Amino acid sequence: MEGAVHNGQAVLGQPEQSVLTLIAARRETMVRRATDAMLSELPAYAASPNPALAEEIAGQIANHIDAFLAYASAGRPPEPDDLSFIAETVDRRTDQGIPAEQILLAHRVGHRVLWEIIVDTSESVPGAEHVASSLALPMMRYIEAAWSVLAKSYIYAERRLAADLDRLQSRVVDAMIDGRVSSDGGLIASGNFPIGPEETYLVLVVHGFPDRASAALRIAARRIGESHGMRASAAHVREEDLICVVALAQADTIAASGLMLRDMRAAASKLGCAPALGVGMPSLGPEHVPDAYREAAAAAASAAAGESVALLELRLVERLTVMLQGGAHALRLIPPPLHEFVTDDVRKGGQLVATLLAYAACDLNARLAAAELFVHRNTVLYRLQRIGELTGLDPRSVADLLDLLTAVRLLKAETGAEALAAAGA
Repeated sequence: MEGAVHNGQAVLGQPEQSVLTLIAARRETMVRRATDAMLSELPAYAASPNPALAEEIAGQIANHIDAFLAYASAGRPPEPDDLSFIAETVDRRTDQGIPAEQILLAHRVGHRVLWEIIVDTSESVPGAEHVASSLALPMMRYIEAAWSVLAKSYIYAERRLAADLDRLQSRVVDAMIDGRVSSDGGLIASGNFPIGPEETYLVLVVHGFPDRASAALRIAARRIGESHGMRASAAHVREEDLICVVALAQADTIAASGLMLRDMRAAASKLGCAPALGVGMPSLGPEHVPDAYREAAAAAASAAAGESVALLELRLVERLTVMLQGGAHALRLIPPPLHEFVTDDVRKGGQLVATLLAYAACDLNARLAAAELFVHRNTVLYRLQRIGELTGLDPRSVADLLDLLTAVRLLKAETGAEALAAAGA
């Protein structure tokens, strides 16, 4: 008697039961076949460093075979408790870093191999040539039940991972902006977020967004780390601000700062909100991240709703204006080429700095400055040109000259360098 359907359930005849009995006897062969198929067809499984993975896969496949045989023989759908091994496996694979699509494909491969075995076995049993069609219904219903459990298990696993990631990233960001992280990264478990003395970080602060947008903005901040030129990002909501620390993979910090602002502005726009955004100065190593955070917070506080302020894009005087109430360390606001120019020149005697100060004191008159310095006018002009080459700023431009003079004054105030005083600063 061939299999039939009664009250929506498959009722199996003797040929079908014979095939199921033979499949049970060939269980170990099926397990090896399906295990080999997964390891050869799924790159994430093949590349896994877990030495026990093949054994774990074999156990999972054996569980599927046993569950299907029990269901097909009894003619009833499996209960969720009968398939609890699926949830356990999903949790284990996600913890092992196996991508979701590979986990789903693994189940598809396993079910495909099981069906191939059913067909092959049916053809090998005399009088059971048509058994495969009879077993198709219980097979389809088993797969449906298994996929239902798989989908729910994956959702739960994703939520668990997201919660774990939230906690980890919150710890990382809090520790970095509070100054509790050293370059060796030994004080926190940072996951995949890079911490070291050679890492360059930028800090972004997002201020003034509705609570409904908090989770989505946090996800968008994390995705900044996937952008070109970025290594990784960690995001955390503290009080009313979203704080994002980004480790850079590129030397162009201005471009990176602009990219961060662009991505976050686009994410906020999609959510129908217009927060203020601020990015601080770059930090080489984690020790200066607290300064970068204060700068970013002050920049965001100075921006109107829907506006962005990146300190790297501002002139030095503008940076000082933004940071007036921010408690920033003044020396960090000086662009590195300008800082290097002043300190190097002073170390060599301060000739260029003295010329710069004399030129400014003489109302940008090179002839008067030359008389003040007891040199030829062409010497003053040459030195001014040299200052421009070293700093990228033109001393004959009022705006550029203001930045140059501000840097000299700041370095004097911060260092109290005698050489700067001797140069006339």
